[in-house]
Amino acid sequence: MISYPGGVDLALKPETAGPVLAADIPAREGAVFLAAQRPVAASAFSEPVQETAPAALPKYAVIPTGDKAIAPAAERFMATRAGATKVEVPGASHLVAVSQPSAVTQVIERAAR
Repeated sequence: MISYPGGVDLALKPETAGPVLAADIPAREGAVFLAAQRPVAASAFSEPVQETAPAALPKYAVIPTGDKAIAPAAERFMATRAGATKVEVPGASHLVAVSQPSAVTQVIERAAR
């Protein structure tokens, strides 16, 4: 946790970030992503949504079933709340676009059609 005049930022400790964010990514590759990790404003978890995507716009959520950063049940809830089509993929990495690129590509291609 990092405090500053505008609020509080949340960040994972470097020694625990790998198993949480990059659980099934090769350690060397994961280290690159973790080195570029930016903190998230704590207010992101409490501020009301100001604007959402138009209801008619299709939404998709790729949910890694073993995600350790955000519980898959929470991801399912958020996807349902957003009206998204949920696509679950096996894996433990929060960085699913890196650990499961072909699965994510298939979802993107499906959305584009």
